[in-house]
Order: sequence, then structure tokens, then C-alpha cells
Amino acid sequence: MKTFRYILLFVSAFCLTTSAWAGQAQMSPEALKAAADSAYAGKDYVSAARHYESLLKKGIDVEALYNLGNAYYRMANLPKAIVCYERALRYAPSHEDAAYNLRACRAKAGVPQEQEGGMFFVVWAKNEIYGHSADEWAVRALIAFAIAGAALLLSRRLTRRWLRRLLRVVMSLAVVVLLVSIVSAALAHHAFTDNRRAVVMKPVDVTDESGRKLPTPLLPGQTVKTGETSGKNKTAITTLDGKVSGWTDSHCLEAI
Repeated sequence: MKTFRYILLFVSAFCLTTSAWAGQAQMSPEALKAAADSAYAGKDYVSAARHYESLLKKGIDVEALYNLGNAYYRMANLPKAIVCYERALRYAPSHEDAAYNLRACRAKAGVPQEQEGGMFFVVWAKNEIYGHSADEWAVRALIAFAIAGAALLLSRRLTRRWLRRLLRVVMSLAVVVLLVSIVSAALAHHAFTDNRRAVVMKPVDVTDESGRKLPTPLLPGQTVKTGETSGKNKTAITTLDGKVSGWTDSHCLEAI
């Protein structure tokens, strides 16, 4: 009799859970967002995270990614929070709140504020280019094109020499901005499509080609560049500063 009771309870719980999942899948994005925001405001971070996850299955939403990161942060799941902030910044590199929370998460997790190595000017240029999305660079290119075209037309109509010279200078600067924006848009788009980075979800060792363990393990919340994957569930990684490179367990990584 007790066994039958346990089976009945298990089946009932399974049916209720399945019904809840099915109902959640049928909810509109607006309803899911409202439910997630309401749960977050009520400090029910588990439900909030579940609703945000369901919302993201229907399509990418930067604010949902950001809020999901906040929910995981409140649940003290720092590696998952870092994954969400990293993903939000992948789609919206200029999202200041996500960047700030990412730094705060890394500090709390004891993970270094990782920066890619290299010469100062190169690092600065990369931060400027990849700090904006391809769409943002495209908008800048269109604005620069419009300014250059307007300056060219006005310079042909005006008779005052100093005004014509000034407009030519403006046109030249606009052309430079146009070219820089086009190149930056192409680079930002390539970085987005060729994004091969992951976040370490739990402590894991790094080994070299011979299988020898390296002295510096990876920490939860650490972001690494990823390469090829072997048949032994090993992924080639390199830390952002380039100081550690080798192979690690693929199961300990979550792609951004």
C-alpha cells in the first residue's frame, strides 16, 4: 500500500511539473517577462530565473539576459551570473550595467579582472572597436556618409572660399570616420560570429599536450578562449591574458 502511495505521489508530481512546463512554454514573451519581473520583485529568484530562461528560448533579449544574471547573482550562483552578463555584453557591448555587474561578480568570485594582453595601443583599439556592436558602427557609418555628402553638396553651392575650405575639412573628417566605422563594423561582426569563449563553472585543472597537470588551475567564473575539442571531452583553452594555455574538461565549461 505504501509503495502504491509513493508511486501515486510521484506520478502526480510529474504530471503537475509537466503541466507547469507546458503552460510556461505557451505563455507569450510579454507574459513571461511580466511573470519574471514580478517574481524578481518578490525576491523569488528561482522562479524569476526559470521565467527568464523560458523567455530566452523564444529569442535573444539583452535585458532578459541581464536580469537573468541578476537573478543568479542573488542566488549566489556567480559562474552562471557571469555567463549571463558575458552573453548580454556579446549582443550589446556598450551595456554599462552588465559590464559593471560583471566586474562586481568577478571581484566577489575572486576571479581576476581579466584583460587581453598586448601593447597598450592595441588593447585600447580593441576595446574601442569591440566595445560597440556591428549595428552601432553601421549607424555611425551612415551618419558619417550623410555628413560627407551634405558637406560636398554645400561646398559646391557656396561662394565664400573660407566656408568651402571648412566644408572640405568636414567632408574629409567624415570620410575618415566613415572608413573607420566600416572596418570596425566588419571586425565587430567577425568577433560576434567567431566568438569562441566560455566561462569556467567549477574548479578544474589544465593539462599540456602530454597530459601533465599545469600548476595553475582554472577558477569558477573565469572566462577563457576555447579552441578545438578532442574525443576525450577535452577542450583547448587559453586564458584571456595568454598566460595559461592547455587542455581542460569540456564539462566544466559553458560557452558564452
